[in-house]
Amino acid sequence: MRHNLDVMLALAARAEAWKLEGAAESAELIGRDAHKIKEAMIGVAVGRTIGYGKRRTGASIAEICGRYWVMFQRLVEMYERGQAIRAEYLRQKVGQSSSVEWKVKPRRADSEEARSS
Repeated sequence: MRHNLDVMLALAARAEAWKLEGAAESAELIGRDAHKIKEAMIGVAVGRTIGYGKRRTGASIAEICGRYWVMFQRLVEMYERGQAIRAEYLRQKVGQSSSVEWKVKPRRADSEEARSS
C-alpha cells in the first residue's frame, strides 16, 4: 500500500504538468491525504507490535481506506478531465463535432457532459 501511495503522488505531480483547472489543488489534497495515510499506517503497525493503541487500530484502518478511496477518485477525475480536454481539441482539429466518441462514459456527475446538459 505504501508503494501505491508513492505511485499516486507521482501521478498527481504529473497531473499538475497537464495544467488542468484545479490540478494543483487536487495534487495538494492528495499529498495531504497520503501523509495522513502514512501516519495511520505507522499507528496501526505500532499498535499491532507493542499493543499500544489497540482501540485506535480499527479507526486507523477505516481512515486509511476512506482517504485512499478519495485519493483514487481525485486521480480518476483529473484523468477524465484531461481526456475530455484532449477529445475537444481533436474535434476542433478535425472539424467534425461527432468524430471522437467515448467508449466509456465518465463516472462522475461532475463531467463535461453533465455540465452541458
